[in-house]
Amino acid sequence: EQLELIDQKRFEFCWIVDFPMFEYDEDAKKVDFSHNPFSMPQGEMEALETKDPLDILAYQYDIVCNGIELSSGAIRNHRPEIMYK
Repeated sequence: EQLELIDQKRFEFCWIVDFPMFEYDEDAKKVDFSHNPFSMPQGEMEALETKDPLDILAYQYDIVCNGIELSSGAIRNHRPEIMYK
């Protein structure tokens, strides 16, 4: 705001998608969920069985306006076999 980089008369919206499902935790030295473990992984079971976990994306999204997160959501994992995996 001090640098007046944002035009206060305009609303600029942006969808943020393709969040990573997993990330490497340097402290614990392991791969763990990056955000929401209850989201559906993109590619579902096939992705879990064939991809590197760090390459799997989640069905999560945010809507942002002028740099402020307005809302977020996800397609929830509704398949027990995927949740168990």
